This record gives sequence, C-alpha cells and structure tokens, in this order.
Amino acid sequence: MRKELFGMHLKSLVKDLVWMIGLDHKWHRSGSECNRLFSSGRLRSQSGVLLCHSVIIARLMQRIILGSGDLREPMLRYGWLLLLLSCTVLTTGQNSEQSILSYKQYGGIEHQNPYVLEFKTGSGMLLFYGAEHTVDPKNPQVGNIENRWAAFQPTVAYNEGGNPLTFEDVGEAVQTYGEAGLVRFLAGRDQVPVATFEPPFDEEIAYLLKTYSPQQLKVFYALRQVTEERSRQASTSVDDRITSWLSRYLPAHGLQNSPNTLTELSIACKNLFPELTDWHQVPQEWFGPRKSGHYTNELAGDSGNFRNRYIFRLLVDRVRRGDRVFAIVGSSHVVVLEPALVKEFGLPLLRVNGLTPIAH
Repeated sequence: MRKELFGMHLKSLVKDLVWMIGLDHKWHRSGSECNRLFSSGRLRSQSGVLLCHSVIIARLMQRIILGSGDLREPMLRYGWLLLLLSCTVLTTGQNSEQSILSYKQYGGIEHQNPYVLEFKTGSGMLLFYGAEHTVDPKNPQVGNIENRWAAFQPTVAYNEGGNPLTFEDVGEAVQTYGEAGLVRFLAGRDQVPVATFEPPFDEEIAYLLKTYSPQQLKVFYALRQVTEERSRQASTSVDDRITSWLSRYLPAHGLQNSPNTLTELSIACKNLFPELTDWHQVPQEWFGPRKSGHYTNELAGDSGNFRNRYIFRLLVDRVRRGDRVFAIVGSSHVVVLEPALVKEFGLPLLRVNGLTPIAH
C-alpha cells in the first residue's frame, strides 16, 4: 500500500517538474505565485509547490552567478536534485498518513456519537462529521447534521456508501440511504457539488486479494450486504438483492468465481462457517473490525484501513485546494483519522464528542 501511495504522489510530482521545465522563466516572480498555482490546480502536488519555490531560488542563483539566461538547462541538469529534495518533503507528508490508527488501536478508544472535527488551513476548511448510522428521520442526529451544514456553508460535500439517489424529501432520503441520503438531499437542495469518497471498488478488491481468497471476498461482501439490508427499509427482498450481488455486481468487479447463486452461497457458508445454519441470520458483529473470531472481522479491518487512507488523501487534497469540505462518514473513521488530520492541519477548530447544539 505504501509503495502504491508513494508512486501516485511521485507521478504527480514528476508531472509538475516537467510542466515547470517547459515554461518560460519570466513567470517565476514570487513564492506566492507557486501557492496560487497549487490552489488553482495547475500544480498537482504539495511537493510541486516546493519545486516551484526551488525554481525561483535556482533562477535567483543563476542571475547572481551567470547573469541573465534561460533556466531550462540548469533545471534539466539539476532537476534530479530538486526532485530528491521534494521527495524528502514527500516523506514528511507521508508521515501524516502513517498516523492513521488501526482498528485494533481504535478498539481501546471510547467516544460518543456523533464525533465531529473541524479544521482550517489557508483558505480551505474541513467539517468531518462522524455519524451514528441511522435510517430514522426523527433521530436527533439528523437535525444536528442539517444545522451544521447550514452553519458551515460547504463548497463541496462527500458521503460514504457510493452514490445514492437524491430525494426531494428529507424523510425519504434518510429512510432509504441514512446519513448518505441526507447529505445528497442537502447538496441537491443547495446546489453543492457532492461525491462519494469511497475508493474504486476494483482497487479495494485487488488490494484485498493479496491476503484473501476470491471465495472469501465474495462471501464477505454478500453477507455484509445481508446485514445492511436488514437495517434498512428496502424495496427489494434480501434474496433478490443478494442474488443480484452474486451474479452481476461482484462479477463485474472481478469476482466471477463461486458463489454465483444462493444455493452456492449456502454451500460456501457451510464450509467457511460451520456454526452458521442460515446465512440470512449472519450476526452483525462478524463484520466488526474491532472484534475477532472470524476471518470477516479481519477482512473488515483491512478493508477499513484501505478506505481510510483513500479518504485521508482525498480530503487533504480538496482542503489544500481551498474548498470548504463537508464530509460525513461513520464515526469510527473520524476517530482513526484524527491523529493524521491533526498532524496534517494542526489542532482542530472544533472537536465535538457527542450530540451538542450549534451556537448561533
């Protein structure tokens, strides 16, 4: 995972270097120009900002030593040195991500719901709302989310759980999709761009296949969906939903292996979980990453760790670009990401551990 993340960042950094080498040297006037380019998205990485400042320094040194001239030759000759310097800063940035807690560490932390953090850095802000999952429109948390949304006035929003439909009625949105549905309702009403910060499912599966068998993965996703279907008022039956997952959705993402039918699922469950007499009754705690006893607990933890790193990188990127980001997710994600976010942005402006009113 660490090599993959380093590769992604290094790719952006190299693009920044190539882009700057190709520019006429006259634009290199001040460090503030570098920050402006990063905020506008022309520079793809924070380390690219360091390169930008290094270009300015190189330009000044060239003028002092050589007088006027084109910057391309010294950049081409010494670009590797600037790249090495930036990679040193990149390693420091990676340390923030390494501060994300594991779910075993999270197991020793007690907290209330919701768990809310608010950060500010430069012109960017993040309101990270750790929710208790609910499909009850009368839950006090729903009103709390609406109030915080109004007070924060986001420019972009994120939810977990994919891309649910946007409803025009708040009650229907919450009943169908929980807090993800609520965020979609608020974003649609206020015309705020909204997306999911779930990693691409294919990438998650590829990562987990390094540790688990294709059958273990397919059974895990199917049974976890069973527990989720039990908690919501779905328009389709559990059997229909799981049949669709086994025969269409999971195969479309690389898991064409058995089980592909409900009968095959029953057989696989008997082999993997001899004590489970009916897969419809799979216990919710089998998917708790803080618990142990079944491979599904470990898999849930590994899946969660992969997702947390993806969410962290996405949120940091948007905040650094100057957005006011309203992100809502299950509270455990906020707790495990807090140390990394503090290391990245500094202490939060707001830290709420439990349901408290908004001060106006």
